[in-house]
Amino acid sequence: MAPLFGKAGATKEEDVVGGGLLKAAGIGLEVAGALQEGATAESIGKYNQQVSSMQAKEIEAKTAFDQMRQAEEGSRVISSMEAGQAAAGGGMNLLARAKQASELELQNLMIGREGAIGAAQARAEGAMAKWQGRQAKRQSYLKAGGTLLSGF
Repeated sequence: MAPLFGKAGATKEEDVVGGGLLKAAGIGLEVAGALQEGATAESIGKYNQQVSSMQAKEIEAKTAFDQMRQAEEGSRVISSMEAGQAAAGGGMNLLARAKQASELELQNLMIGREGAIGAAQARAEGAMAKWQGRQAKRQSYLKAGGTLLSGF
């Protein structure tokens, strides 16, 4: 039966050299694969951070819009209260107006707070994704180094 590698009738030294070359090639491929895996993980982490950053910006923009819309609605509510009081023949109760304005402002602040929390959470998730990518890349260096050391 002919050998799979090398030539028929090869000396023992030639077989050992051929086997060593195959082993070295296999180790080289394993090391390259580990390094590529780490580089890919790092790229994915950076991409996920960018996506999270865009989500945070979208949350902030939506929050600003929601606050503006709520403030406009609040103005309409106050105007409606004033018009109702005027139609009833009396002036607007200042205490009731102040209380309503206070409630509307509190709602507006809560919208802003929820948006800020959502944006911060998205940014934190992005930072975590980037960190995990960097850690995976570092781990790939250790894996590649271990492969090199154990292979020889």
